[in-house]
Amino acid sequence: MTKYKGLPHLNILLKFKDLGFEPSRDLSSIVYRFHRLELVYFALELIYRNELWQGYENFCKRICPFDNGITFISLLANKFKKEGTLLADHHVVCMQTGLEILKYLFSLPNDENPIDYDTLKDGGKLKAADIFELVLRINERITNSEYNISPEDSVEDIFANAATSMVENCDFSNYNLAVMPLLYMYKSSLFIEFCQKDNELSKYLPELFSTYRCQDAKSYLHILAQIYCESHKGEYGYSRLIFSDEAPAPELFNKISCRIDELITEKNNRDYTAFRSKPIIRLSKNEYVVICVPFLINKIYNSFVFDLSRISGDGQHIRQIISTRFSESTLLFPLIKSIIEPRSPLHLSGEDCDKICETRSPDYYIRNWNDIFLIELKDYSFRADIKEDPSHDKIHQYIEEQFVSKSNGRDGAIKQLAHNVKAILDRNFIWDKSIQKPKNVYPILVVGNSLYATYGMTYILNEKFNQELQRKGISSSVVNPLIVIDIDTLILYQDFFVRKHSSFKKEVREYLKFIKKDFHTSKNIDLKVCSFMMPFPAYLNMKYNMDSMHLANKTKELDIWKN
Repeated sequence: MTKYKGLPHLNILLKFKDLGFEPSRDLSSIVYRFHRLELVYFALELIYRNELWQGYENFCKRICPFDNGITFISLLANKFKKEGTLLADHHVVCMQTGLEILKYLFSLPNDENPIDYDTLKDGGKLKAADIFELVLRINERITNSEYNISPEDSVEDIFANAATSMVENCDFSNYNLAVMPLLYMYKSSLFIEFCQKDNELSKYLPELFSTYRCQDAKSYLHILAQIYCESHKGEYGYSRLIFSDEAPAPELFNKISCRIDELITEKNNRDYTAFRSKPIIRLSKNEYVVICVPFLINKIYNSFVFDLSRISGDGQHIRQIISTRFSESTLLFPLIKSIIEPRSPLHLSGEDCDKICETRSPDYYIRNWNDIFLIELKDYSFRADIKEDPSHDKIHQYIEEQFVSKSNGRDGAIKQLAHNVKAILDRNFIWDKSIQKPKNVYPILVVGNSLYATYGMTYILNEKFNQELQRKGISSSVVNPLIVIDIDTLILYQDFFVRKHSSFKKEVREYLKFIKKDFHTSKNIDLKVCSFMMPFPAYLNMKYNMDSMHLANKTKELDIWKN
């Protein structure tokens, strides 16, 4: 996604057929004209250099430095001028273009018989033209990158489309590459410190660290710090990691890297599954490049959890510990307590509520005078088959099973929120018997996976929440739309909310005002899509440039780095 007029705007990728051309040769014949390593570097440049994503002019000048670069620009400008289309709405490349090139490249057997353009007449122009055609032809393969809507579409159709066309790539396209490495360094340190102090988990750590050939937690974290720092540098326009025989790459690298000549079928790389599993390319014995920093960071963080589950022999039990003792007690409770006015008359964590009554107790409840914050946390992963092959019906059914009525018969987070909202309005909320008529009720769903905090997903989750309110006969104007926010955003903005008095409540109110106003007043349906039900994290990112350096200080303050 790119930003246009202050709002995220969906990429409209320029395709080969947009220029009136028909493919005259097989895509593989273009790929085989180049050295594999050359195309790897080119794809990485597309992935990492977002200034090339802004439109075709930068790309043409950068990739096509000869006369045909000017020709391409002129041709494209004339084409879209005739159609009356905004140039800003068309993009030659996006991050996904580079990933698609890599995916296609690795699906072909390595056949090093490239053309030597330097020996050909007008070889530079020919090479630039081949690269340009390769990019446009690759864009044809990005089936879900376009988002075609019309004023006749219903709101339901618009947001169903948004949910299904944006879920599959938002986990890498919405990352802030300047922030994520520090965020995950902090989370990794916090999680390992938690494991060391937990009686059940601590006994598995020695075996786990030995599989990574690390002596202890601190040596493992030093490797993580090295990886995160190197992946953040980008000195070459991409993340290049070079080692030596005397100081070889960590063993972990060999577990999560693929060879440059490796053959990976596209069937096994749908949604870049193989690249997520092995997000590093091993160019030689001591040289590696990172395919995509978000893939690498997620792989390292999630691998620790999966390996811990595997070693324990009871993965379900371990994940239950993590989702409650870690996600709730270690992450959520301190975060909420610090950002929603600690001086509020009543602060009850899930643990506090359970002491009163465990049945349907909220994960966090705050009465801030006449304002009530009702919070549920769900640290779910996003099921792979839904993410790889999304459809409107599948996603609705999946959300129903995850967040409304669970297969084990228990209420999901949305049903539980609606139940407690009714109890509050009926003054039958057993955790706060002194409650008076509230002025505002703010239902908040905190998710562990940012995929649930995207445009279409935010809409669907609100739709499900409203349906539950209707079933319970709740039509009160004091109940606000469901706020969906991921735990990473709360961590990133924690200090910001703490520094600004009442900032969290203020930003929630401003956000609700924004999505209600723009949806009803905007005549541009694109802007309606991008404003109404804009996820709260996207709204915060739009308003504030978040500096992640405070996370470095937080990481250093943890006990695990002091010992």
